[in-house]
Amino acid sequence: MPRPASTSLTRERPSWRPVPMPGANGPIDAVALAGASAPFALRGRFPAGFARTAEGGYAAAEEFVVLSGGLVLDGIEIGAGSLVHVGARRLRRELVAPRACEVLVWFGGAPDFVHAERFDADPDAGLDVWTLAEALPVRTPVAQWSAGSVSRWPAGSDGFDRRWWSSSREQWPGGSADEVVWRTAVAPEGSVLS
Repeated sequence: MPRPASTSLTRERPSWRPVPMPGANGPIDAVALAGASAPFALRGRFPAGFARTAEGGYAAAEEFVVLSGGLVLDGIEIGAGSLVHVGARRLRRELVAPRACEVLVWFGGAPDFVHAERFDADPDAGLDVWTLAEALPVRTPVAQWSAGSVSRWPAGSDGFDRRWWSSSREQWPGGSADEVVWRTAVAPEGSVLS
């Protein structure tokens, strides 16, 4: 199934697909997206009561925005409107969705969860949480987050608002004056990736 280059974030029934989460009490629902700013992007939905208590992590950095509901990651409550950066190779101890939660997610590489006993964790890998509306612009080790009108859309950026997500200005289903949030990938050295 091809990944969409734009999608509604308000449509009640997107083409959800169950995705297993290793070490969890069940799958999440997801729609893979054709993101411009990361090798792997998706819209995900955690059911109420979801829990992954198996320790482990990902070799790639992960960033996500909570669209609705909330999560608890390693004891930190993350509510709607939050932007989260989880550093590559960070050991994760627990992820819980006390209530249903929808997210937009970007991985800097393959989203392959590795259990703790086989995981080469980086003790310095960070976990940062911002309130998106108050924080912009934000620069993480892997992306620049900013906002503006669709007419000023930076090349190689994903953009979204409360209604839509898109991988480019050309794919944006709204108007050119719409205000959106952009995610633009940057190399660890700080140069913009092409």
